[in-house]
Amino acid sequence: MQRLELIEVGDGLGIIFSEAMCARLKVRLGDEIHLIPTPHGFELQSNPSDSPVSSEKTADGDDASQNSAFKG
Repeated sequence: MQRLELIEVGDGLGIIFSEAMCARLKVRLGDEIHLIPTPHGFELQSNPSDSPVSSEKTADGDDASQNSAFKG
């Protein structure tokens, strides 16, 4: 499981992603990440035309949905 920290950004909130998570999502500063509602919560996508991040497997064999999907 990946822990994501919420921080205050102006009048809103931001999320801190580790370098490893950014590499897994294939994103960098200025890119967009999309939060997609699902029947089981939410999935993150780095590109809406890509398959959901949760369908990827991590190097240690864990399902990435445990690392990068929010459960709402």
